[in-house]
Amino acid sequence: MADPGHESLEIGSAPSSTLGVVSPSMADETQAGSDDGTGPARRSDDAGMAPGTTVGRYLVLGKLGAGAMGVVYTARDPELDRTVALKLLRPREDLAKVVSGHRKLLAEAQALARLSDPNVVTVFDVGEHSGLVFVAMELVEGSTLREWLGQARRGWSEILAVMLQAGRGLAAVHRGDLVHRDIKPDNVMIGRDGRVRVMDFGLARAATRRAGDGAGDPHASANLPVGAFVGTPTYSAPEQLSGRRTKASADQFSYCVTLWEALHGCRPFNADSVPALVSQIMAGALTEPPADAKVPAWLRSILVRGLASEPDRRWPSMEALVLALERGRDGARRRRWIALGGAVALVGVAFGGWRWFDTERRKAACETAGDAIAEVWGQERAIDLRGALVATGVNHAETTATKVIPWLDAYAADWRGATTRACMLADVEQQWDADTLERSTWCLDERRIELESLLDALGEVEGPGVANAVSAVAGLGRLEPCTDAFALSRRPALPVDDRAAIVAVRDDLLRAGALQQIGAYDDGLALAQSVLARAEVVAWPPLVAQARDRVGKLFERRGEYPQAEQALEAAYFEAGRAGATEVAAAAAQLLVLVVGDRLARYDDGLRWAHHLELALVSLPDPSGLQAAALAEVLAQVHQAKGDYPTARRLYEDAIARYGRALGPDHPDVLHVRANLATLLTDMGEYAAARTLIQEGLRAREQALGPDHPDVGNSLNNLARAHRGLGEFVEAGALYRRALANWETSLGGDHPHVAQVLNNLGYLSKLQGDAAGARVLHERALAVRERVLGAEHPQVAQSLTNLGDIRTSLGDPQAAKVLLERALAIYEKALGPDYPEIAFALGNLATALVQLDELPAAESALLRAVAIVERTGPDHPNASLHLMNLGDVVRRRGDLDRAEQYVERALAISDAKLGGDHPGRAAIMIGLAEIAAARGHTPEAVQLAEDALARRERGGALPVEIAEARFALARFLPDRERGRALAEQAKAAYRAAGVPAAEVDAWLARIPD
Repeated sequence: MADPGHESLEIGSAPSSTLGVVSPSMADETQAGSDDGTGPARRSDDAGMAPGTTVGRYLVLGKLGAGAMGVVYTARDPELDRTVALKLLRPREDLAKVVSGHRKLLAEAQALARLSDPNVVTVFDVGEHSGLVFVAMELVEGSTLREWLGQARRGWSEILAVMLQAGRGLAAVHRGDLVHRDIKPDNVMIGRDGRVRVMDFGLARAATRRAGDGAGDPHASANLPVGAFVGTPTYSAPEQLSGRRTKASADQFSYCVTLWEALHGCRPFNADSVPALVSQIMAGALTEPPADAKVPAWLRSILVRGLASEPDRRWPSMEALVLALERGRDGARRRRWIALGGAVALVGVAFGGWRWFDTERRKAACETAGDAIAEVWGQERAIDLRGALVATGVNHAETTATKVIPWLDAYAADWRGATTRACMLADVEQQWDADTLERSTWCLDERRIELESLLDALGEVEGPGVANAVSAVAGLGRLEPCTDAFALSRRPALPVDDRAAIVAVRDDLLRAGALQQIGAYDDGLALAQSVLARAEVVAWPPLVAQARDRVGKLFERRGEYPQAEQALEAAYFEAGRAGATEVAAAAAQLLVLVVGDRLARYDDGLRWAHHLELALVSLPDPSGLQAAALAEVLAQVHQAKGDYPTARRLYEDAIARYGRALGPDHPDVLHVRANLATLLTDMGEYAAARTLIQEGLRAREQALGPDHPDVGNSLNNLARAHRGLGEFVEAGALYRRALANWETSLGGDHPHVAQVLNNLGYLSKLQGDAAGARVLHERALAVRERVLGAEHPQVAQSLTNLGDIRTSLGDPQAAKVLLERALAIYEKALGPDYPEIAFALGNLATALVQLDELPAAESALLRAVAIVERTGPDHPNASLHLMNLGDVVRRRGDLDRAEQYVERALAISDAKLGGDHPGRAAIMIGLAEIAAARGHTPEAVQLAEDALARRERGGALPVEIAEARFALARFLPDRERGRALAEQAKAAYRAAGVPAAEVDAWLARIPD
């Protein structure tokens, strides 16, 4: 009759793109070997796979193109409802002589799938199909660099802007310990969104390795068989052509060839034949560029260094090369200012020169305005940040730095672009008035200070805070509203007086937000409260509202929900009076969660959702993110309330909206998908939950690295899904992986460690190892008392589970003591009506039944039912407590009332969880007990037979099947069959380590 143990789950709070597919007739086909060593590899007449073919979980839609390494198809991912590019890598005889097999290629593809960078094409999945490796990638709509160059005449600054993005992507590839080995214009994709991606990289790596060191004679390379390497000779570095082991410096060489060609219209090495070309590259004999090529000398000089024949003479890294290009560009802008200043005197007013000069001056000024971000983020700051994260000693710090830096690069680039755009709209295109520009500047300044504050916080982060780095950076304030005239018009009027004091308070408030983002809640709250006091002195209402909102958020993060509610409610109304609609919406959104979920006042939480909807009416939401956030918090309240169908619909809506705006693998999307999986587990849809969590686990490993604590969260949740399916071995292995992850990344005394120990304890009990479960729960209790204090609600959770175990071990008196202590902690911390108290009361009732204190057990269960019913009369948890209440009342002899309780439990279960939910069998056994007590034997037998069939058919636990067999045995008139069923139940109980005294006593009363 005991309530289930409590299990801690994920309930809470890289933008993706698509493989740019090149047309089959590429200008420079990647060479993976040739028959005679003088030309491209000969292709077979490959008709490809027919539409409708299944590769892994992907459904082929059509063929896009083919290269020497494989064939590319469009395909549909039915699980995630998206179209992808599917590349099937085909083996070739000449490659087989170089590599040891396709498993090396698969390993390289898997390494590529772990990469996450805005300037690298996203790899979603890798696998094998009919002995071949396939790679599922994003499908980018756009043009290759070669196509883009052919569409219009491009100036050097426009080309450089594109190639700088490609360079950042290539640097990310190198940080992931990968080498592209085939950089060329066809493998640089410019999406319709303007974002540049490097594509088709890393997959030829294994094929370029040689058995020896490959230090051949460079002068003999004219006779080199080109088929001995994978790459494109016209873009390949000398060491690649000579067969030596290629490193990141080879990609730098190919990048410089590509950029040289884009700028000059010709390659730096030109020859009539492959042998002659190889000789020219080996000798470093650059072809003289066209005389009319308008390429600055500084830019050409940077490329010449990157084209050095010896790798050691090139730039130290791609990052160093990109930094040199950025600095050269910035210097050129400053020089253009000087040149323009001198030119104006020569042009003359008669030719309209002044107007031309003024426009050019304004454009240059707008470009320079975006350069302010370099003071906040650049190569040196990236190096410092990496060092600070690694210095924490956390095992995932290096991986986290590798994942975080590209996000920061992209955000800084977006800020630069937004600032330039705002300036152009106001000063060049003259679409904005001065007020709109001032609002935009204020908005962009907030985003810049927010970024700087986060970088400062990350620079001083301690070990556990490293885990928050990726989500913190991904959660930086959106820049789109800063260039949206309508959105800007909805912001409060900017202050006229005390501007300096207001800015100082605002900036410190943003610093408090950065401390929150890295998990430093105590420091963040102390700062926010002091800032609130200063804001009240300054007395600018929008700022006061913003400060109250931040204080409320930090109280929520600390688990101090009543204080959070008070601060957030004050923030909401203060913001409403001040016209700060964004702040009002943010406060209302968190109030939905705090009041409706954390404090379990569901109807009050839903009323706050109406306040949120009202605030959102006047806010533009072109991206759909605000609607997504509303759906997410509403889903959490409905889930807590027990309205699972509504919660499911809302979660799915939030996932779809977040996915469209942020990409399917953004941390926010993964978080909501994890919550949906938890809901599916609550609904008993364990297989669907398992699939969803597995997808999230793969995405998190790719986005965050395998050692990140969020991966441990996915492992923990996946274990629960396996446990629900009765797959205990798999569940135990996953729980232990989560435990190892958290102990290594967070330390042995972190609350997450206690969570998974708690969950392992519950699993051990289900497996019949009550003694082992006791040890695990005691370990969890010790961690929680040490870290959280003796009066924390999580301590009460451990005490509740330990009480349940003590009852199972036959010591109900000790269980009663533990459970009464748990109740006292819950009531003191959360109030007498908090839903979690119902579970402690249920377990207490079980102990009281064993102590034969039936009136006290009935009182405990009546209180549990009342607590749950305050959330709504049909909450699924009410079904469990009503069933147990019916059992106690039956034992007391009141069969009519017992039947009412159990039938009501059955109605709730069927309505909320469906007639096939596993819990229905237990309720049917309860009804059978009542029927038998009335003397209605045929009815009791029918109910028990149905319950047993359900459990046997549904893969229930052995002890659950044993319970149903023993129940049926007691009701059967056929004593021979009854004895056989009881003996089977007894054997199952003993195999599981569960006492079988009741079965023994019944068998002793049955005559042979």
